[in-house]
Amino acid sequence: MRRTETQKDSWWPPLVDHVASLPCFVQDRLLSRSTRPKRNLHLAVMVEPYLTFVLEGKKTVESRFTANRCAPYGRVESGDIILLKRVSGPVCGACRVAQVWYYELDPSAVSFIRREFASAICAPDPAFWEARKDAAFATLIRITDVVRLDPIGVNKRDRRGGSPCLQTASVTRSFSTNGPISIQRPQRDGKNDPLHSMAEALHWKRVSCGDVVRDKARCNGMSESRRDLQDLGESWVRSDVKGFCDNLLRSVQWNNGENS
Repeated sequence: MRRTETQKDSWWPPLVDHVASLPCFVQDRLLSRSTRPKRNLHLAVMVEPYLTFVLEGKKTVESRFTANRCAPYGRVESGDIILLKRVSGPVCGACRVAQVWYYELDPSAVSFIRREFASAICAPDPAFWEARKDAAFATLIRITDVVRLDPIGVNKRDRRGGSPCLQTASVTRSFSTNGPISIQRPQRDGKNDPLHSMAEALHWKRVSCGDVVRDKARCNGMSESRRDLQDLGESWVRSDVKGFCDNLLRSVQWNNGENS
């Protein structure tokens, strides 16, 4: 976690930790399609009906018009994650940044944005553009992979008396999906292993600690009973945990930066 402007927003760290603990399928939806190993997390405070339009997939471009070069101008990148917060309410969704454009505004730029993006922004009403006539900068964010979340309470006061904003500068946290993931499950009989099916669906390499311990027992001519394998595995980890992990990753020819 890195703080970029202020230490005052104490509500950010617990919110980031909550997001980091979201179910795997949610994180995979948001993170798996980006080629960037690290992404930043942003919080968008939104008014209705635009929040609902995003959650329903009707609104595919989020816009922020500002009088100066403040966030989110220049702060958002493709692959970043945006949390969607209702004004004076909870975070109730998230999405991934597919593409972002930054504009210094003049009459021709405003005309271009209105012509090319009004439909995606869900802003056909002339009043929308009239309210932004004094803006000097615009950030347009194409969003994708929108997911609804169970409401996440945020103990903060929305800026500008509840006006919509996209807060990126206070605290950002980088997420990385590159690296091995360890999952522990109860001992079970039979060949119906849900983790095997999950690895196949995600196209990830998969290795079982039990398989590696069993191979070591065979190489040493040892018993392969469950009790003996458990004792061997515990002894191996206690005496050489690095060697155990190296053997585990080597067995599937894992390379640094891959998921497994």
